[in-house]
Amino acid sequence: MLERSAEVIEEHRLVSIAAKLRTTLTTEPLPKPEDHVGPVETDMFVLELTQAERDRILQAIEQACEDKQKMVALGESLRNLAGFREAWQEYAAWQRGDA
Repeated sequence: MLERSAEVIEEHRLVSIAAKLRTTLTTEPLPKPEDHVGPVETDMFVLELTQAERDRILQAIEQACEDKQKMVALGESLRNLAGFREAWQEYAAWQRGDA
């Protein structure tokens, strides 16, 4: 999800934030819970993002969800981007202490 998010936000000229996401992918993932199975794409990481960066990521993904033509150009389905949007919304809420 982080790599795909980086691709989407690069389309919105958020290159430095995209680089930060990609750098995170080079770090050691968090241990998976015992009942969690899945490939490397399901690894979880600690993100060091500011509130402003989280807001900009969420805004870019929400815009991509609304821009169906751009979504198709990125080879993304509405369902996948909606899942990204939901995941980033949950992350932002958790960071704010809303979750």
